[in-house]
Amino acid sequence: MSVVIRFAGGEQVVTNKDELLSALASNFAGQHVSVVSKTPSGLDHVDFVSVSRSGAVAGTYGKVDFTAIRFDL
Repeated sequence: MSVVIRFAGGEQVVTNKDELLSALASNFAGQHVSVVSKTPSGLDHVDFVSVSRSGAVAGTYGKVDFTAIRFDL
């Protein structure tokens, strides 16, 4: 299962954690995006993420646990 980065004007699909973090840092610097993944029950889970101009990734409304994002569903 893939995870979707949604941003103003579109979305980008990623297939693993390394690809997610790399895409956030390099493609979305200076932006706020959402990361949409699936829970084990099949519901969408949304994390809101802010990326600094230097590429540092942080949760917009608190800490985001990137290790909890499931790519295998």
